[in-house]
Formats: sequence, C-alpha cells, structure tokens
Amino acid sequence: MTRSQWVLMLCCALLWCGPGADGAPDNWADHASQVRVPIVVPLQRGVLQRRPVIVPWARIAAALPGAEVKLSSLRLFSDGKLLAFQVDHRDADGNLLPAGNVTLDPQDEVVFVCPADRQTTLYLYGSAEPRPAITYASSVQMTAVRQGAGRVHYRLSSGDLSIGIQGAGALDLNATTPINLGRGSVVELKWRGQSTIWPRMNWAVYMNGHPFAIERWQRVKVIVDGPVHKVVAVQGIGKLQTDKDGVALRRVDVTRYFSMFADCPLYDIEDAIECREVQPKWVMTYTDRFFAGRSRDANDVLWDGSAGTTRQFLLADKDIKTNRSGSLVDNKKVASGWCAWYDTQEESGLAVFYRPDGIMVPTVGFEAGWELYSSVNRMSFQYDDLQAPTTLRHRFRIVGLTEVDSKDVAVEHTLWVDDAGDSVTIGQLERSR
Repeated sequence: MTRSQWVLMLCCALLWCGPGADGAPDNWADHASQVRVPIVVPLQRGVLQRRPVIVPWARIAAALPGAEVKLSSLRLFSDGKLLAFQVDHRDADGNLLPAGNVTLDPQDEVVFVCPADRQTTLYLYGSAEPRPAITYASSVQMTAVRQGAGRVHYRLSSGDLSIGIQGAGALDLNATTPINLGRGSVVELKWRGQSTIWPRMNWAVYMNGHPFAIERWQRVKVIVDGPVHKVVAVQGIGKLQTDKDGVALRRVDVTRYFSMFADCPLYDIEDAIECREVQPKWVMTYTDRFFAGRSRDANDVLWDGSAGTTRQFLLADKDIKTNRSGSLVDNKKVASGWCAWYDTQEESGLAVFYRPDGIMVPTVGFEAGWELYSSVNRMSFQYDDLQAPTTLRHRFRIVGLTEVDSKDVAVEHTLWVDDAGDSVTIGQLERSR
C-alpha cells in the first residue's frame, strides 16, 4: 500500500467514525441546533397503547447548565424523525395560561405522546437563536357548538373518545330545564361511537358533576390549542352561601379545565377551587353517571380499587330489574383512587381515576352503585381545617376501556398517580460543536 493510499483510508475512517461536517455527532438529527438533551421514557404498559408524557421544564433546564435556548428553537426527535410536541405554560400558581407566552419558566411543561409498549429515547434540540415555528398535524378535534338551545358548548374528541362540555346555562338559572343541569360538566360522552350517557332518560345523567354553588357560569373558552394537547376551561363565579342566621358559610370561584391528548382515549379534568369564604370543615362530593356499554344490564361489572386491593362486583348478582337503585361500595377512606365499570359481553367500559393535588390533603371517600337508569360513582374530598383565602386542586382522568382486565386498569392508575413525566430520565447536555 502506498503512502497516499494509506492517508486516504485514514481520512475515510475519520469521516466515518468521527463528527459530521459541522462538528456534530453522526446521529445529530437537527443541524441548526446547538445543543440537545436525551429524554428516555421507560416501558409503561397499562391500558393505553400510546401514553401522554408531561415533563416539567425545570427538569430539562437543570440538564442545560450554561446553555441558552429559545422556545421557538425547540425540536423533538425520535428515531431521527421530528415528533410533535408542545410547551404548555403555567403561572406561578400552577394555572394554565393561554397562548402568547414566549418565555420558558420552570413551571412550564413539555408535552408529547409516545408508545407505551417499549422504552423510547428522544432528543430535545435547541439553540440560542429563535427559529420559525413548525406546524404539526393534530389528531385532537376541538369544535365550538352553538346550535339552538343545546347543552353542549364545546366538543373534544381523540382516540375514539368524544366529550361535550356545557358552560353557561339558561338566563333564568332557577328554571327547571335540561340546559340548567350539567353546567360546568360533561353532558355528552361517546366511546367507540356509542353514547355512554342518555340524558333523555333523565336530565341528571351526566359525567363529572360537581358540588359547587355557582352564581354565574362563563362560556367555555379555549386555553391551550396545541398539536398534542388541547384544553378548554369553564369558570364559575361563586354564590355566597349562608346559614339560617345569615352567617357566611362559603363562597368559592372554580375553574374547570377539560383536556385531551393526541391519539389517547382519555380526558383529564383539573379543578382549581379558589376559596373566598369557607368554614374549616367541608365535604365536596363529585358524581358520575354513565353506562359501561350500550345500557346498564347484568353484564356490567364494577372493579373498585378504593380499598387498596381490587374488588369485583357483578350486577348479575343484583336484581336490578326490580331494584331501581342500590349500593355496591361505600368507603369512607380511600387507599387507591380508581374504579372502572366494564361490560363483559361488549368488552367495553370506562375507568375513573381521582385524586387531590395540593398542599392540603383531604380524606377521600368513594361510593358506587346504580340509580337513575345508570351506574353511579361518588367521590368525596373531606377537608377539616380550611382557612380562606386558599386554593384547592382536584384531578380526574377518565379512560376508555376495551378488551382489558382489572389488573391493567390498576397498573394504569398507578402510572397516572406517579406521573409519566416523573419517570423519564433526562440525560446530559450534548453540544453540536
């Protein structure tokens, strides 16, 4: 081999094994970016095929010491391909902010969806210079509904699950009409094309009923309209409640956030409850009424995790044709906040997860049974030492189920409680040059 041939082979080897032409490693997918951090999402197999992941920006910022990045420069890659993501902004109190914020604050959140059945390694790229925004397609549908006197004001749908949210009711708030029942709640719920709420049978059959005395509900407003995560909110201005002697008991303003993620058959509810006037003791009870399948029947089963172990209750063991209502569970102190109603013949149902999310930790209770032509759940949050002013937060997740068992649902609930974003691993900062 001649000297010139040896030098040529050495140069080729360096080009093959070393950095790219711009000094970046060979697997550097975005050559306009100056830095990147790896994000490893572990296998998290439960009910969902695709899992929403929310990573606080504070965790990512901690992996970027000395590296400045602009919001518009961020790009997320998986297997060398762009992956849709977004940054949701929150204020210092944890409230979601509408579009317009261009800064990256510790309480902000990076949101994306990835497969649940395998470990996924992603790279978040960024640079100090701003870049043109990228438009990603979204599989979450969000539609404003303004037809006549219908109850639904906004509709969200994703992954074969669709919900209709009601905001302001009739002008006469004392009128006994359907539109005055279910304000601030989900009054339409469809799973796999099948309605799981039949309000025509009874106006009180709806999901996510709340305990708040509201003077006036605002219209449903869009808060977050991203490709991966869409959020609408409805705000209720509280009514002053007094006892028979006119002593103030409580007045609370509440904002209810309803959200969905791309290609995920679930929806989340986040309640921010601002207590203006309040007594030390208060029990807040939420109510769900729905069907596991096409109707309530002897094929329905309740899986309940509130005792800390999974318990199963069969409606086939109850004479539901004769007994129009009945109780299955009455737990005053919940160990694990989840339940699911499942139709064993149709292999379809809904899981309900619930938890407080704040500094104050209440005692949580759970009841379940059947009444008003549907299954019914009641989740209570009992506070014993409230002082105004204070803000309380409660979270719920409703998941569409098909061809699963109770163990799958229990695992899914654990993943929700632990937060998928907390389980990811953020790697060390890497630079392109």
